[in-house]
Amino acid sequence: MSRIPDDQITKIKQTVSLLNWIESEGYEPKKEGNDYVMSCIFHNDKTPSLKITPRKNLYHCFGCGASGSIIDWVMKTQSLDFRAAVAHIEQHSKIANHPPQATTTPTAQSSLVANITHSDQQTALQGVVDYYHTCLKNNPEALAYLETRGINDSELINTFQLGYSNKSLTSILAAKHTKTGKQQRQLLQASGALKPSGYEHFAGCIVVPIHDVDTTVCGIYGRRIQKYSDPKHLYLPGSHAGVWNPAGFHNTKILILCEALIDAMTFWVNGFKHVTASYGTSGFIDDHLNHLKINAIKNVLIAYDRDKAGNEAANQLAEKLSKENIHCYRINFPKNMDVNDFALQMAPTKKSLALVIEKAEPMLGAPPLTLSNDHAVETQVSTLPSLAAKVAESAAEQRHPNAESSPLTVTDTDVSLTCGGRYYRVRGLQNNTRLDQLKINLLVKRNDETHYIDHLDLYQAKARKHYISSAAEE
Repeated sequence: MSRIPDDQITKIKQTVSLLNWIESEGYEPKKEGNDYVMSCIFHNDKTPSLKITPRKNLYHCFGCGASGSIIDWVMKTQSLDFRAAVAHIEQHSKIANHPPQATTTPTAQSSLVANITHSDQQTALQGVVDYYHTCLKNNPEALAYLETRGINDSELINTFQLGYSNKSLTSILAAKHTKTGKQQRQLLQASGALKPSGYEHFAGCIVVPIHDVDTTVCGIYGRRIQKYSDPKHLYLPGSHAGVWNPAGFHNTKILILCEALIDAMTFWVNGFKHVTASYGTSGFIDDHLNHLKINAIKNVLIAYDRDKAGNEAANQLAEKLSKENIHCYRINFPKNMDVNDFALQMAPTKKSLALVIEKAEPMLGAPPLTLSNDHAVETQVSTLPSLAAKVAESAAEQRHPNAESSPLTVTDTDVSLTCGGRYYRVRGLQNNTRLDQLKINLLVKRNDETHYIDHLDLYQAKARKHYISSAAEE
């Protein structure tokens, strides 16, 4: 995130009247010589000990020591960090040539303020979702984060109302010392959007609302985007409820179940719409099971992370679902990899995901998976040829009209190539049935019959380097 320019900060401190700002919040400082005094709002002040000095545009309390500029005032009274306080001041003052940092539309602001004037937590929560949704669309940093995860997709963002908390939520509320401001904050705290301290629960997070079938917001997931911010994963306080993407359960007998929402969204943006996510390895809840039953889902493809926790959770879930006569299949990724990791590293992404779906392994005696029995899923999965067949196809495309002149020869067991005075022969290619290895037997030979042969895994940099150096030495 770029640093706020010093001249922008200086202009705020010099041109926005601290006295006028405090008076606009409903306080009534009394003039005392060239200054103004009032009871300090930062401690239990029985006699006016807070002095406001218009000439310097500063305040100072002789009781508790609170002091500073208008930016400090806003940070303390609105519970904002420095950047959000600057944005709040610019948003509510008339400083020329300095657009607000935290851009949101007036419609989104007025909608949120209107929603939280009701004594309805659900209405207030939907207002927060709407506000965050607008913030995301106007925040390059948040959109750039989605880009790094391969899910910066306008259809995804709009369909599921993805949002971003830029820490400006409280800046559009009434001042917290006012009756309205207190009521607004109490309602947002009750809904879980604000912490008891007054800070935003999802500050700095990409937020994903969990809507139930009747569009009720029954949960929110937050993913922090700053590298060193913890915790990385947040939910609304309380127990989990609802399912993400309830439409994905419709008109299908096969459902993909991921461990995390970003993994599920990765499938979704690549065309695999019949997907949802549990809330972590222990986050498969009754709502998930009820949706499976109601929609008569017969097959669940478990796409949990390929690590110890993911494997154990997948096995436990398969046992649970098998008791409900639901067949489970394990989608296997390379070791210690999740859906999003895999999708970012494999190209083309859609075909790579289609391949792991095709090769999902039956669990607990489930019958072999037949995608053609489910048109909704089968139409999304391209039946991919084997790796050896793809090599043969590539060779055919490169072959000249005179087949004997082709430098590449493919048989059932070997792939051979003559190039640069070297002859290369690959064996064992057809034995690679997993995506996390490419083990072959490779022979390289010169015209004078000097040669080198060894086994190696082409996915291993160390193995490749060893082969190159050994072959060169030979």
